[in-house]
Amino acid sequence: MASNLLSVVYASAPSGQVLLPTLEFSSDGFEERIRVVEGFEDIRVTLPGGDSAVFEGCAMKVALPKHDTSGQQAIQLGLVNLMGEVSRIIDQTHKAGYPVRMTYRLYLSTNLDEPAELPMQMIVKDVTMQGGMAKITASYNDMIGTAWPRERYTSQFSPGLIYL
Repeated sequence: MASNLLSVVYASAPSGQVLLPTLEFSSDGFEERIRVVEGFEDIRVTLPGGDSAVFEGCAMKVALPKHDTSGQQAIQLGLVNLMGEVSRIIDQTHKAGYPVRMTYRLYLSTNLDEPAELPMQMIVKDVTMQGGMAKITASYNDMIGTAWPRERYTSQFSPGLIYL
């Protein structure tokens, strides 16, 4: 990872180096992956694993989750979606019962061969349209909504329960 170079960029903001946040949406409910990058130009990057992919330029605003001990870690983002494509696909996929996965990767404009930090993988929880903007909430650590114990003791899991 290019974390040393990323630390320099955060500390001194050298000219000629731009942070390029990327989002990738995927699901079993739709065939193609939706890939966008903040900015107005498409870019070709190397994904972890060696594959190359093109990310479409898009106006977006990303609010990363806080690094704390709260139970819900969520990312908020606004994606200009004038044609409604992203919102429509995600809504249809949710209605069909498939989870939509979102991967956030940060690249440096001077090094598109690898992400500058480890990717964050999340599940899309909510999508709303407001004007031409798709507002998306995704979570990667839903401790509040996690069942404990994980296995539910039902009559299918433990057939003897029907006699209680």
